[in-house]
Amino acid sequence: MPLPISDLLYDPSLANTSLGGEATNRLCIQRLVDGWAHYTDRRLPVKKAELFVPGGIVNNYEGEPGHTKLVSTLRGRAELIKALAVSNTYVITFHFSGQSEIAISGIRAVGETYCVVNQITQDDDESKLQVLAIRYHDRFVRTVERWFFDERNLILAISDTRPSTA
Repeated sequence: MPLPISDLLYDPSLANTSLGGEATNRLCIQRLVDGWAHYTDRRLPVKKAELFVPGGIVNNYEGEPGHTKLVSTLRGRAELIKALAVSNTYVITFHFSGQSEIAISGIRAVGETYCVVNQITQDDDESKLQVLAIRYHDRFVRTVERWFFDERNLILAISDTRPSTA
């Protein structure tokens, strides 16, 4: 039986490409970044948590770090799975990742990604659309086989909620 398409498209393992050198590393890291969005939109919190090292961290900020307080920190895959289940409260989520830049140094890398998220909620007879503008500051680490998120800083720049006809 063939692998599900998402397992092929978002697999950050080094063996899942015929490229070599830095190109391999960049592709695998981009698959992590894209996998985060994909697994959220598909309601796959376990798959999303597996993108992190076992003790991986997600820090949530509402504004620029250093100028605003840290809102929350999630540590480890179990906390991530529990917190990521919040996506089930939305009728639909749709992530669109924009520009992404990565700097690699050996088995470590850092990156910045811009993302727009659209989320629909349904309360009684009213639908609402929430649009989020998010910037991620990431730290990645490579094992012999693949890349992982080590730390992901979610920086919420804009949050706009309005009635929706969706």
